[in-house]
Amino acid sequence: MTTAQKPLFLIPETPLLFSAVGCIWGSFHEDNQQEDSPYLRGMLKTKDNREFRASVREKNWRRWVNTEQINPSLPNYWRVYFRTTRAGIIHNIELVRVIKQTVPLEIEPFGESLEDYEDLFRIRGKIAETTEKGFSIKIERNNFPNERRLNLKYFYLTIQGALNKEGQVEQFWDVICIRDGEYLKLIKGTLITEELINNWDEKLEQQEKSYLSKSWTLDKKILLA
Repeated sequence: MTTAQKPLFLIPETPLLFSAVGCIWGSFHEDNQQEDSPYLRGMLKTKDNREFRASVREKNWRRWVNTEQINPSLPNYWRVYFRTTRAGIIHNIELVRVIKQTVPLEIEPFGESLEDYEDLFRIRGKIAETTEKGFSIKIERNNFPNERRLNLKYFYLTIQGALNKEGQVEQFWDVICIRDGEYLKLIKGTLITEELINNWDEKLEQQEKSYLSKSWTLDKKILLA
């Protein structure tokens, strides 16, 4: 029996995989009037009483409610996709699934537990622009878009906080952010270097061994209880 909690963000299978995912505490409130769409539209209300426009696939939402995976009147911890405006304001949040949270919150590839942070975001992409106050990062598709969705080749996210002196346009970075009000604020960043790429398989192997070790330790405690 495996009981170890995996980190919120796993090490990707490939080192140059583009992604942008978040983990947000909040309660989803449906709009009174819905569009003819597979998505429910509404607002995600966070613990600090911010409200963000949000959506969720209706079939998923109904299944979660009917199987009591969520209580729709209470906040839940959500895995989300998201965008930011050019000014860096978070918007267009899509609720993907519910996270069964445990403490501490473990994240990779930094090997740290961040108990003080709740709303966390991991972004992997190419630096598009840097300023004194922040930077933008380009998220490309990992597969070629079909002809009907050519406009979804890529998008940009704006983040507050400065990269270190290594940060240059066109470099591939893996960054962890927290939500600061309506904005993303950088807390950690890793430049994906040639050395890191060459050692990626070893990192994946270490990750898997770490999970197996934690699972065995937890199982042993259960057996001895």
